[in-house]
Amino acid sequence: MLQTNITLVTQKADLPGIVEDILRLQPETTNIAVVLGTSALEKFWVGECRREFQPFTNLVRFTWLNDLSSAQILKRCATLPPRSFIFHGFFIVDAEGVHYERNEVLRRLHEVANAPVFGYFANDLGLGAVGGRLFQDSELGAQGARTAIRILRGEEAGHIPVQTMEAPRPTYDWRELRRWGIDESRLPPGSVIQYRQPTLWELYRWHIVGVVLFCLLQTALIIGLVTNALARRRADQVLRESEERMSLAAKAARFGVWVWSIARNRIWGSDRWRSLFGFVPGKDVSFEEVIQRIHPDDRETVEREVRRALASRSDYEGEFRALLPDGSQRWIACRGRVSPDANGTPARMMGAAVDISEAKGAATEMQGLRLQLWHADRVAQTGAITASLAHELNQPLTGILSTAQAGLRFTARGNADCALIREMLSNIVHDTKRAAGVINGLRAMLGRKETRREPIDLAATTQEVLDLVHSELIGRQVQASQNLEPQLTVVADKGQIEQVLLNLVMNALEAMQDQPAEQRHLKLALARTETGEALFSLCDSGPGVPEGGQDKLFEAFWTTKKQGMGIGLAVSRSIIESHGGRLWFANNPDGGATFYFSLPVERGEGK
Repeated sequence: MLQTNITLVTQKADLPGIVEDILRLQPETTNIAVVLGTSALEKFWVGECRREFQPFTNLVRFTWLNDLSSAQILKRCATLPPRSFIFHGFFIVDAEGVHYERNEVLRRLHEVANAPVFGYFANDLGLGAVGGRLFQDSELGAQGARTAIRILRGEEAGHIPVQTMEAPRPTYDWRELRRWGIDESRLPPGSVIQYRQPTLWELYRWHIVGVVLFCLLQTALIIGLVTNALARRRADQVLRESEERMSLAAKAARFGVWVWSIARNRIWGSDRWRSLFGFVPGKDVSFEEVIQRIHPDDRETVEREVRRALASRSDYEGEFRALLPDGSQRWIACRGRVSPDANGTPARMMGAAVDISEAKGAATEMQGLRLQLWHADRVAQTGAITASLAHELNQPLTGILSTAQAGLRFTARGNADCALIREMLSNIVHDTKRAAGVINGLRAMLGRKETRREPIDLAATTQEVLDLVHSELIGRQVQASQNLEPQLTVVADKGQIEQVLLNLVMNALEAMQDQPAEQRHLKLALARTETGEALFSLCDSGPGVPEGGQDKLFEAFWTTKKQGMGIGLAVSRSIIESHGGRLWFANNPDGGATFYFSLPVERGEGK
């Protein structure tokens, strides 16, 4: 019975249904290994499982592993007898008192276990669990948040009915079903199957249809395509020559960055780009508004070249005169790159513009532009791991919810233990601080401020970036290891160094995405060189940098990514060099690439 002025959002835990589902998937199962930790909360659930599983002891043997260390558990699960199954609830603390991230033990189990793993939480799906009647922790947390908002708005908690969420349909991971030879016909009726790999026809249906239709086109269309290909070749030659000129100009001139959303016909531009055309800050403009700021004698040429770039999916480059609201004019060189969507349709164009009517700007203006470009790259990199950051926040929130629910069940039974309640509250405080740390780290990464250099611990800064991408490493199934010399202090802008580290880590993850999961390794190292510098290295197991791109890798706007602007490595090198260091790379003899950067160690630090 709940106390006065208390409400509850919960989902019934169907523990017997877990055993029923296991026996349904593999009726010949004779042994079920139960993996749970030894924290107070986990001990409670061990007792619940023992009680709820009791009716099945005449059918299967239950092996309880909660009194073992994580290493012992992994060893036992790697050598289970035939016709075994593993049930993984959640694992926070092992028998030796070692704390683990929520999904860390599940990930290791998936790597070594010789039997299928049955999970409990919905967030376990995709990390190695077969599936089943999964507890909807995320949905439960969202409903709890909505109820909390009602209370914060003044509604009495006791007036809100207890909300018991309905059990969802059983959900399974198609990859795990195939791995363990589990026939889909054994799944409960109405089951949902995720991560199913589409057939060749599902993947390339429209491509196949397109090829057939293409074969039926008339000879005149073929002649037109040949003519267009010749024209494209001539245009590509012109673009290559222009690209070399633009690369030189971008290094010496002040430029503004812009992104045109074609479907919405809205152009976002940096402050510098707006000033080039005389636009006020804080408001997006349309393509037509930009055209109106171009000299009448140049408008037709600019519009024609932009349309040509969109039609041919090629780069745009041009020089024209801009008319400012005060009646003055300036010459502007502009370059853009088309970025298509998944269907190949142009979705946006992004690029840079530079004032070529004036001499090279003052050093302060160039520094301001560099900060704008660094911030744009930082926002883009942080946006790329938005889903990972959301997962990082969801984990401590789920832990808070589970601990609070267990506390309510203890108090409802009238057997509350002050020491146990104190431990639960400590867990809630720990998870709350962790969520706050993620938010503060994200705020620091996105902060747009003037550069400020101060002594920083390079190893600690590296670890903070790894914590930020922790879920990204797990989601991409990348094994990361680090050997970081502690207390190696450099004088630097911490946000900019974090930006460089994040750029290098995310580039490495994308480089390894096509490798088999067991071959995705990321190694980070930090040490002092004989010359007294801090040397950082990041080694991946991807395909390495192709020979044709090694000379252009650090050039602005050169990229092999379909959705990239090609400024990440250029910005990173600019940041490191501005700190008196050096950034370079080398392909590994056994595959992959290693990126290095060096920074001078703070004066006065002992060797």
